[in-house]
Amino acid sequence: MAQDLVPDFDPIEETKNNLVSIVFAKSSSSYYTFAVGVAQGADKYREITVGKGIIHAAVFSKTKDQASRAISLIDLVEKWQGAQIFLDGDLAAKEYEHYGAVSNVLKCFSMASSCDDWRAYCFRIEKIMAVQSYIVPCRMIELHLLKNITDLHPSSFRNQFQALSVTKKCHWCPLFKADSFRPVVVQDWLSNRTP
Repeated sequence: MAQDLVPDFDPIEETKNNLVSIVFAKSSSSYYTFAVGVAQGADKYREITVGKGIIHAAVFSKTKDQASRAISLIDLVEKWQGAQIFLDGDLAAKEYEHYGAVSNVLKCFSMASSCDDWRAYCFRIEKIMAVQSYIVPCRMIELHLLKNITDLHPSSFRNQFQALSVTKKCHWCPLFKADSFRPVVVQDWLSNRTP
């Protein structure tokens, strides 16, 4: 829709290289003017006229500041009719739970971005199958979910972990690296440490 109206700007396509895109229409909410101001602080913002209405499209880049703005805008518009959130080229489900999950990932990304080394925030070491310790490169995936990873499954451990991230709706985080899910090897660990 927006691509036909503004050929140089497609908020869905923009999410493939940015953090999140939020689109909303004019609202009778008392917070509408504030929401427009927050949206205008996005790295990319457009007002699109459709008939007599206005649609606001904000694309937030992969920075802590932009994540904070996106969290604020989601909190303002998540229950408004016509509000939509796009992640990694896809429309996020409209149900409140999913929009809450989007905000949670943005908050987690923001916290990790506050650290000198984001891996210190995101990564942890966990035992899987009580045999081997693994580097788990996502704070949002709970320990009880890791118990579902098994060598009996036809998919690799890495692919099972990536599928868990889809289940938890955190796979689109810019810091999420499924390839970092691997067994802990002491020599590896020592060589990958940053001072």
